[in-house]
Amino acid sequence: MQDINDEKRRWKRLKTGSSADLVIDNTSYPARVTDISGGGVSLETQTPCQNGQLVKLDLEGFGDFDAVIIRDQASGLALEFSHAEDDQSSLQEDIDSFRRENDLEWD
Repeated sequence: MQDINDEKRRWKRLKTGSSADLVIDNTSYPARVTDISGGGVSLETQTPCQNGQLVKLDLEGFGDFDAVIIRDQASGLALEFSHAEDDQSSLQEDIDSFRRENDLEWD
């Protein structure tokens, strides 16, 4: 059965287990990326935070990004990148290159 949210997604998501550092109020917390797209990222972390909170994210292999927490749940966080659409498209291209280089499939 198809998830209704799949139709709303603009960016392809890639499952990954890469490392990231989540920076909140100048304090860095470790996180593991569960999936990433040009528009955002899902993280596993034990970091205390709130929906709507602005954060910085250092993604291994992709760089640093400003983001906002859109979902805080027991399994982790969902973040939406707050960079321009052109930058989102560029990131999506980088993600696609990473996928091809590592012979990975889209989520």
